[in-house]
Amino acid sequence: MNKNITRLDFCQPLADIRANGKPQPWKEQKEQTALLAYAYGEIMNDAKASRVLTCAPRLSFSQKPDGKLKLENAAFCRVRLCPVCQWRRSLKLFGQTKQVVDEIQKRQKSAFIMLTLTVRNVDSLDLGNEISIIHAAWQRLMQRKEVKHAVVGWQRCLEVTHNVSLNSGSYNTYHPHIHALLCVRPSYFNSRDYISHEQWKRLWREAARLDYEPQVWIKRVKDDHEGAVAEVTKYASKPGDYLTAWDLDLMTESVEVLDAALHRRRLVAYGGLMKTIHKELGLDDVENGNLIHTDNEQDKAEATAALMHFEWVPGYRQYFKSRE
Repeated sequence: MNKNITRLDFCQPLADIRANGKPQPWKEQKEQTALLAYAYGEIMNDAKASRVLTCAPRLSFSQKPDGKLKLENAAFCRVRLCPVCQWRRSLKLFGQTKQVVDEIQKRQKSAFIMLTLTVRNVDSLDLGNEISIIHAAWQRLMQRKEVKHAVVGWQRCLEVTHNVSLNSGSYNTYHPHIHALLCVRPSYFNSRDYISHEQWKRLWREAARLDYEPQVWIKRVKDDHEGAVAEVTKYASKPGDYLTAWDLDLMTESVEVLDAALHRRRLVAYGGLMKTIHKELGLDDVENGNLIHTDNEQDKAEATAALMHFEWVPGYRQYFKSRE
């Protein structure tokens, strides 16, 4: 008998509850690692298959006075496409960006804009090159005189969606695009610095050197800064776009394409005032930093010193509390 299994209390599955009362998706994210490991095995990347399959096998939590759990220790695989690690990076990015936005608002009057910049869908062979083009285009865009006058700080993320809808004319194509949060002066909307939607489209078309009219979305952030931060701090690629259990060949191909295209890419960046504040707050690297503490603690109350441990049981597809 597996001694490890006998140490678990199967009457106590993990119940890590968020501030809004909903459970953290540990189980859902961890379940998907088996699919990703299968895909890596199919493309003969046994090292990543093994790392993904053994991601976060044991979680250690302290407990706050209100009963909520605080993650204190876990071993994450850090593979880019791992659903668990992507989720943790997304939490970290949200937490850090919210801290930066809150600090800016404390120091000076500022306004924020959400900006989404797109290009046409591309096939798998062109994805890597298209990502390089988009990143270079963003740098050119930020150097434009109109933008430098208007934008005092920014944070941008690259997202790649994959069309897996069989009824779509764009089936099995990839859509790389940028989500950005721009910090501007409060006077921006009533000044000569204001950039209209049509101007943003023109600037992006020129920066990306496109021979067609791109889709660009721009929206002013009014009161819901937290919602705006959540909107722009998305996953690099949603697991549902590449972990297609109904089509294992498509899944394997998608994982191979995205793994190569996103390899060693800086998908998140800060600039201007937002970069300065990020550094002053002493926040670590959002992509390569600590995934245990995501800088998104709503409750700063001291937690208990004693730790509770939960271990993943593949057969039950759940974390259960250890009796030790």
